[in-house]
Amino acid sequence: MTSFKIVFGTTPEEKQRIRAAFFSCLLLLILALGLGILLHYKLAENRDIKGRVLHYSGYKKFGIISDIHLTVRTNDSLYCEAQPDNFTSAFGYDNCDSNMNFSEIAVKSIADTLKKIEGSEFVLLLGDYNDHRYREGIRKPSIETLTSLTSLFIKYIPDIPKYPVIGNDDYPNSNYQEPISDSSAFYKSVWGQFKQLFNSSLVDPKSFVEGGYYAVKHSDDLWIVALNTVLFSYHCNVGKAKQDKQLLWFAETLERIRLLQDESIVIGHIPPGISSYSVTHGQTSRTLNWPDDLIASFEDTVRTYASIIRGIYFGHDHEHSWFVHSAESKKPWSYFSMSSISPIYSNMPTFHVAVKSLNSWYPIDIQSYSCNLDYFIRTNQTPAFQYYTSFKQMYFRTPKRHKNDAMDPAFLFRLSEKVISVENLLEVYEAYVLSLYQLKSFSKISAYQVYCGMTSSNVESTEQCLAKYLYKSIFPSF
Repeated sequence: MTSFKIVFGTTPEEKQRIRAAFFSCLLLLILALGLGILLHYKLAENRDIKGRVLHYSGYKKFGIISDIHLTVRTNDSLYCEAQPDNFTSAFGYDNCDSNMNFSEIAVKSIADTLKKIEGSEFVLLLGDYNDHRYREGIRKPSIETLTSLTSLFIKYIPDIPKYPVIGNDDYPNSNYQEPISDSSAFYKSVWGQFKQLFNSSLVDPKSFVEGGYYAVKHSDDLWIVALNTVLFSYHCNVGKAKQDKQLLWFAETLERIRLLQDESIVIGHIPPGISSYSVTHGQTSRTLNWPDDLIASFEDTVRTYASIIRGIYFGHDHEHSWFVHSAESKKPWSYFSMSSISPIYSNMPTFHVAVKSLNSWYPIDIQSYSCNLDYFIRTNQTPAFQYYTSFKQMYFRTPKRHKNDAMDPAFLFRLSEKVISVENLLEVYEAYVLSLYQLKSFSKISAYQVYCGMTSSNVESTEQCLAKYLYKSIFPSF
């Protein structure tokens, strides 16, 4: 009886005091439980950022491979041909291109990845199938390399189309240059390989034989427009008439697609903007990949047909990044630069899988599968590609909140603004630099130089942007 009185009280005042203490403890318990649940989900989000795959069940997807740079001279699993010096280097170390064994591992890996995930539609092949040594006249002809890779693609990825473009290292005899004697004969031989990779009966090969570009209808609502942007490079020997002819074809093709009320994905090898390779290697004579006038013409066409373009993808720079160009009173336009299979500038060969939006062909994420060659070679293991991260996981603390956001020009423009914002600078800028693991010394470039490089489409606009932030040059040695 005494203990009962102690617990429940004998007077109204004691009972009220005990009840108040009881409900206070109950409230604290509920708050602690809620805090625990919130902390659990926050930790789960952090784990997602560190490597867990964002799941995209029910979404269509497509693979992206660029810059394989196959060395057909060697086939030892541990060696490849190095550059710039003519010697054999241990495979998996800097300055090596992909030998046949590693190229097969890469193609088989993306094939296995696409088989495991549902909804795989096609693969984009963004050029540079030949190794870098060919430009010095010591490697086999480019058609032999293309034949070898075509066989791999058909063997391992037989059920979905593969849409290729020509890269600067795929030309015979001289890097970037069309054959002087008969360019059409070269393009015909390349087409003989390319046409095996997709339903070429749907394509008029005339434009490819003339200049290495084509368009094909992939599905009821999507066209692939494959440009030969090597012809737009500063280093290409073709005249302006041939460049203008492709730009006219590009505009006319997009107009036909617009009239059909379809969508398009545009692919090429060399991108139009700042050359990241030149920036990181201090090559001030090669700041832009294309001349200003060609960039302006391309930009006008892309803006004119922005309503039907659902993504532009380039290779060449051996990096995974984005560029978004804007001007006063004009809508921004954007493109992605994709990683390489060749380990020549690093030991992190990478391919990608893009996830299509439910409402259009804009991507909502781009996943990266990488191979840490240094680890596999030093531990004497067979190289393997593994899931590394995704675009949304790289640039957002809570990627699930942005899971279904289309990565259109407006989305990328907002993200580029975060590169130099006080609140997001470290988060986005450091993630961007990390994404350029395939380049050297890019960490020396400040956030403001990165911002000017990714948002400016010509020399004048780049210089104006840099001057705004008190820089004289985008190069590390400024």
